[in-house]
Amino acid sequence: MSSLLPALTGLLLLAPPSGPLQRVEPRVHDVRYEVTLHGDLDVRDTPILMPLLLSGAFNRVEAGSVRGRLWLGGRPDNALPQRFRVRGGSSAEEGFPFGTHTAVLPVAEFRGERVRWDVACRVQSWSSRIDDRWAGRLTWPRPLPRELVEGEGRERPWPRDWPEEAREALRPQPFIESDDPIFAQAVREVMGDRLPLTPPYFAAKELVRYCVEKINVGRGATYHHDPRVPDARDPWQVAGSGVGGGKVIVGMQVMGASRTVRHFNSGGPMPGPDRPGEPPSPHDLVCVCVATLRAAGIPARPVIGVQESRWGRNAENSDAAEIVSWAEFYLPGAGWVPFDPMAMRGKALINRRVHDPWPEFGSLDDLNRRIPLAYHFVPPGARIAPDIPALWGWGAGGRTRMTWADQYIYISIISRGRATPGGPQR
Repeated sequence: MSSLLPALTGLLLLAPPSGPLQRVEPRVHDVRYEVTLHGDLDVRDTPILMPLLLSGAFNRVEAGSVRGRLWLGGRPDNALPQRFRVRGGSSAEEGFPFGTHTAVLPVAEFRGERVRWDVACRVQSWSSRIDDRWAGRLTWPRPLPRELVEGEGRERPWPRDWPEEAREALRPQPFIESDDPIFAQAVREVMGDRLPLTPPYFAAKELVRYCVEKINVGRGATYHHDPRVPDARDPWQVAGSGVGGGKVIVGMQVMGASRTVRHFNSGGPMPGPDRPGEPPSPHDLVCVCVATLRAAGIPARPVIGVQESRWGRNAENSDAAEIVSWAEFYLPGAGWVPFDPMAMRGKALINRRVHDPWPEFGSLDDLNRRIPLAYHFVPPGARIAPDIPALWGWGAGGRTRMTWADQYIYISIISRGRATPGGPQR
């Protein structure tokens, strides 16, 4: 028996992984996402909705760790624990695409100028590793029979029999207008007639490379307010959080895929009176990549999350944490493959073969330091969302009136270090 154990151990160590895409090096984080509204507010019987990814492709929220708090006019709502709940489902028809969940913070009645809330939880995140050769051998799902397809235009790839979890990732959504003909045109420009004959993993690489090379992107991803600049409505006086110094996040800088492609690309922006005044953000590049993949018939989705600021918590003019986004596309036989188009910039993609590994495509070393929060810039089910997206929204309710309102966001992330590897890739 004793001589058999080392042999079995050796076989296990030499055994191939269960698939081409693996979750590795898990880390644990405590995260808190806080929002302050300052304005003329009149709310009754209306819930605040915050997205939650309890179990994503590369993250898992610890059971029982989700909590929410609410302050109305500077006073804590002590009854919130009895009303706070987490809602979720398994399908888009139930209002929860990709199996997402929503933290619900009901506001019974409030008239005033200050509302503040936060949602916190403990999250385990993984980095990713992909075997490019293995992934490149995976094939497309079979095409759907003609009698099952209605209203398909000739400009779109013929629909395929994708798993249920991936089908929602082929439909348009706010800021990802994949039904805009400009994306189908881009797919034809890149792939021509080769798309059905190219393995989906390699097709995704070619399309993402095209987007990264085509779109000129600025560095800004968030709008900020500096509380050290004199202002009649100092956000930290409003929030009462006691946090001073540094810039405060106001929301995400995102104009969406369609506007980005039509007004900013390496061939020169299209002139017109509605040309945006600021360059696209990293969020916009993610939107363009996802919209292009969807137009090619490849399920894809944005991932919006948070991570600790790369400049450090105590650096001058730094933020404790920042909102970031990346993307995932669905590969049959592997699952959701992550990639970071902003991090791929400047990596000489034009000279790289699709058969070779690419940086930040499939294998992301720092993915375990990001906490995914949502697959939508506007929460599913939100009846009213802020003009500047910030991941929250008002749900259906009795009354929600805001004559004017400013929002300020504070994100806290505490790293708890490495974790014991968890379950298999979903």
